[in-house]
Amino acid sequence: MSTRCWSIHVSPADPDTAPRNVLLFSGHMIDAPGRKEPRFPPNKEPVVADALAKLLNSPDVAANSSDLAICGGACGGDMLFAEACLARRTSLEFYIPFDENKFLVDFRRLCRRRLAQSLFRREEQGRVACCAR
Repeated sequence: MSTRCWSIHVSPADPDTAPRNVLLFSGHMIDAPGRKEPRFPPNKEPVVADALAKLLNSPDVAANSSDLAICGGACGGDMLFAEACLARRTSLEFYIPFDENKFLVDFRRLCRRRLAQSLFRREEQGRVACCAR
């Protein structure tokens, strides 16, 4: 897995409410059973989770509650990133490409991760913004 940290300095409209860092992630879904050409086999999930944790804990990032994490809803890299960020109390904006109700059905059917429950519990607590298109 290749990890790269880019830094772009901007002047926020309101420095008092702006996040310290904005962490943007886009990843692959975990391969469906029987996929001919492996891209993200399920047995690589711990490797990816460890790499994400290492990156988020690195001195360049040091993710914490002053940061904002943004990702999609793919059941794989996006979920691992969301879990890692929420474990560090980072606010999360979770963008999904279609209706929230349809997403929830598919998400729970496909993903079967503990995040399926905790993500939406945290949404109720105001730590996660689920943004449907």
